[in-house]
Amino acid sequence: MKIFQRFEVWLLIVLSAVAMMGVFKPFSKPEAEGQLSNATPANESTKAAPLVHRLTLVRDFGNARLDVDVRLTNKHAKKLQLVAPTVKLMAGKDRQIPDFFLPVEPPPEIPAKTTADVHLRFWLEKGDLAGKLTLQFDGESVDLKSDKPFDLGQVKNAEPKVLGAGDW
Repeated sequence: MKIFQRFEVWLLIVLSAVAMMGVFKPFSKPEAEGQLSNATPANESTKAAPLVHRLTLVRDFGNARLDVDVRLTNKHAKKLQLVAPTVKLMAGKDRQIPDFFLPVEPPPEIPAKTTADVHLRFWLEKGDLAGKLTLQFDGESVDLKSDKPFDLGQVKNAEPKVLGAGDW
């Protein structure tokens, strides 16, 4: 039997190869095109200091997760992963707040020479809310919380509370 002389067999082989290339082809990412969708090229007129758009505090019994939506500028020639020591949240002057991450989410990145809106997460203990919180990025810093103590008990458990930068 001459199976490879049949037209239908060759058609199935070609269609299978095309389908396998579509499955195994790496998914195209916006980073491969040069920029993220929310990133803009950085130039000299772009303000380098972080601009905080939104702070969200979610209480988890005695602890809390702080979500920070911020605009950051990468002045370097390579992309930056926004993890410590590149981005740090400091409680007072001596304690670095740990990042909050999910294993299935990659850390946020900023492509080279761009400005982008990013979503950062940090895991706060109750004592971290007693003083000032400062976000540090690439030599710049912005105060997220004032020196006055914040009572975590006034936030309902697992209910997000939107806060303004510096006034809580």
